[in-house]
Amino acid sequence: MLIPEEITDYTLAVSKTAAQLSEDIYEHSSRFDSNSLGKLTDSWTAKGKGSSRVFMGRASSGAIFIVFRGTNFADRSQVRSDLKISWIDEPDDTGQIGAGFRQEIDYVYPDIRYELAERLMRQPAPIYITGHSLGGALATVCASRLLLLGLQKSDKMYVPSGLITFGSPRVGDQVFANHVKTINIVAKEDRNRVGLLRYRHNNDIVTRTPSMLRGFTHVSNMTYIDAKGNFYYNPWWHKRLWLGIKGMGLRLLSDSFEDHRMKHYKSAIMRAANHRGL
Repeated sequence: MLIPEEITDYTLAVSKTAAQLSEDIYEHSSRFDSNSLGKLTDSWTAKGKGSSRVFMGRASSGAIFIVFRGTNFADRSQVRSDLKISWIDEPDDTGQIGAGFRQEIDYVYPDIRYELAERLMRQPAPIYITGHSLGGALATVCASRLLLLGLQKSDKMYVPSGLITFGSPRVGDQVFANHVKTINIVAKEDRNRVGLLRYRHNNDIVTRTPSMLRGFTHVSNMTYIDAKGNFYYNPWWHKRLWLGIKGMGLRLLSDSFEDHRMKHYKSAIMRAANHRGL
């Protein structure tokens, strides 16, 4: 198994927890007590518009995880939100994002901010934000807003220690991406921060939307996972193309959609963690 040195043991351990949470949040809320989310303490959950949902809680390490659920394609309101790619401004000149992402995050962000402040007041802790698909996009906007809050308060406690996304679409413009990248600058000053981690599995089609031709861009470098479960840190496009062709097999066009499923991300990260004895 190929795992580049940029993916440290600490990064992989945090990614393992994030992957478990990001898959388990797809389950019905009444079952959260029987999966990885149920192991978080001091927990809180909120339902956004339609079937969107966010979960917050403390891991055994004391770290706070904020987990966003991805798109439920049976929920027409979420699908419509995914398709709204007109531009809308984020607060305080932090760039523009897709209108659909803004619509979804606005339903839950005020409550997230309040609940997070309550928890940080009781016990300061690192904050990790994660999600798959649309959940990754919402996690990115949430991280951007908490970063802004931390900068405004001159309080690094609110600056996320990590933003870990799986199969996330592009969220905003270059100004937005540059703002979010500040999380990496803060992370370099603290070895307990992982910064920005963006995972793409093989030919995952969602990671290629919305189009760059419309000005959308990803907020961070990519950790690419090929069909065999090997990891590559920010490979060149021709390397991804070749690996994607080899990994397509007989699935052809359906491969891009199959590769988007969260179970593939979790499986690859769990294997990598086990390979390193984590």
